[in-house]
Amino acid sequence: MSLTRQLLLVVLLSLAAAILGATTVVVVSTRGDLQRRLDAQAAQIAQLAARGLVGVQIDPAGAERIATAAVAGGHVQHIVLADGSGRVLAEASGPKLESPVPEWFSAIAALRPAVASIGIADDGRPIGKVTVEAAGLPALAELWATARRISDALLVLGLISAALGVLVLRRQLAPLERVAEQADAILHNRFEPSGLRPSAPELRRVVEAMDRLVGRMKEQFEEEIARSERLRREALSDQVTGLPNRRWFDHHLQDVLAADDESAHGALLLLRVTDLDGRNRRHGYVRTDQWLRELAGALTALGRAREGWALARLRGADFVVLAPGVDAAGIATFGAGLITALASLADGDAPSPVRCGLTPYQRGDSPATLLAQADAALSAAEAAGTDWQLPPAVELADAAPGHDWAALLRTALQEERFVLYGQPALAADGSVLHHEVLARLPLADADEPLVAGTFVPIAARLGLAADLDRLIVLLALDQIDRERRPLAVNLSEAALRDRGFLDFFAIELGQRPALAPWLIFETREAYVLHDLDAATAFIAVLRELGCRFGLDHVGRSFAPAGYLARLGVEYLKLDGGFVRGVDREPVQRQYVEALCRSAHALGISVIAERVESETEAADLRALGFDGLQGRALAAPAPLGGA
Repeated sequence: MSLTRQLLLVVLLSLAAAILGATTVVVVSTRGDLQRRLDAQAAQIAQLAARGLVGVQIDPAGAERIATAAVAGGHVQHIVLADGSGRVLAEASGPKLESPVPEWFSAIAALRPAVASIGIADDGRPIGKVTVEAAGLPALAELWATARRISDALLVLGLISAALGVLVLRRQLAPLERVAEQADAILHNRFEPSGLRPSAPELRRVVEAMDRLVGRMKEQFEEEIARSERLRREALSDQVTGLPNRRWFDHHLQDVLAADDESAHGALLLLRVTDLDGRNRRHGYVRTDQWLRELAGALTALGRAREGWALARLRGADFVVLAPGVDAAGIATFGAGLITALASLADGDAPSPVRCGLTPYQRGDSPATLLAQADAALSAAEAAGTDWQLPPAVELADAAPGHDWAALLRTALQEERFVLYGQPALAADGSVLHHEVLARLPLADADEPLVAGTFVPIAARLGLAADLDRLIVLLALDQIDRERRPLAVNLSEAALRDRGFLDFFAIELGQRPALAPWLIFETREAYVLHDLDAATAFIAVLRELGCRFGLDHVGRSFAPAGYLARLGVEYLKLDGGFVRGVDREPVQRQYVEALCRSAHALGISVIAERVESETEAADLRALGFDGLQGRALAAPAPLGGA
């Protein structure tokens, strides 16, 4: 029971006791006065009746008239007139009236009958006697009315006092409610000062102590974030431009070329700054470094418009761009467009700021071969004096030719042809945390179904990504309904931005609310960072519906982890590019460990994805990871009944 309700209960009980006590005092004191008044009234009426008997002949007829007249006034309940020998001459009683007083009050009031007897004598000889019992009901009714007035007045005053007390209490307790909200915010990884200073000294000390605690936790979290960022810059970033370095890009390229959920094809671009040494000599290192940062900023800005874009500075004058989804037909257009977009950086030193070598890639290609092809194309561009070149003797082919993708995907959605595979995320003790749902598309002319990396990018370009997500969610709910095991469904950026997705899901889940705790949603960190406010609101709605939420490919965006304090996710999946090499590179290991500690400080679990060796798995467990996922532990397999 809340403190307000407890206080209100105490006030009401005190009010009831006060009303009872005050009413009892009034009843007791008033009852004595009424009793005396009734006794006097009975005596007075008896005297009057006796005088009446003296003035008339004492016979039954005269006595009857006197008795009738006595009860007619309403103040006599019973009267008896007798002669000197005790013989009753007349007797009369007042009418039997219905009592307006509750029986319990009559029992409490307990007015005794007011009876008076007057003897009549003539020269010392008794000639008659009058006995009168006064009517007690009017007095009892008066006593009841007085008690009611006192009780009602006290009740009204008490209720007014209680209402005022509750208002004052709520005003005083508002800071404590804010403290409770602070505690809840900490549980959801947010550190918010109360902003209140209650007038009551006791409450003020509590609020100030909580604010100090929240402030200290925020400082510790920010210090941990700053440390992890410093380690990231040292291990995986170029110190001049802030872009990822060669170490990170090598791991990332290897990861992308091996992953089923990455785009099946794209373009690799190797860019070289024109005459960087001469630029350093002419302008100095400080100005040249600033120009390099402008180049990095321009490349980053171009990448925001493309999903999965990754870029790095390999060494001195060389930058590299990985552009998923660029097909064979569009690679030349893409290369020319990139050069045009960077033309604004040209100055008097050279007509073009960079030269570029391009090569297409497909899933399964060798990273070393791709880099060699791009380097050969770049050398050819430099030799020919052109802005960009494709590698010689490289066949440009689509990743999955021969399909009318628009018709294929729309038909597959309508007929629900997609099947669900699952890959488990395992805890340190080997237990299954959840299965990540991986969609596959079977084709009649293919031995194996298409993996998501082949058709999901195409679905996104066709505007079908949100529809695909809806279908996968429905299939996952059906699977959960059959097996009751936790499944994690990946959401596209289109679903996060689709205003109707949450309505669809709320309606669907409303029909099967018991399934909510088993369903987990994941989305890429990059999608969340594109609109953090919208993503935070989206996640909050799903949490209210009873579902959990996680982020995957965390770290790929190179964003400081401070945003996690407001997002409200349950776990992170560290991108495979950071996992790769963690068992061999101490500085990278330190960064991964710091990131893990930062997440744990927020109460967020950390899972390593794409673990490819037992050595990596052992090292990651030692670093405190809560879960591992990758082919070294378990490969994707069809979910039961899919």
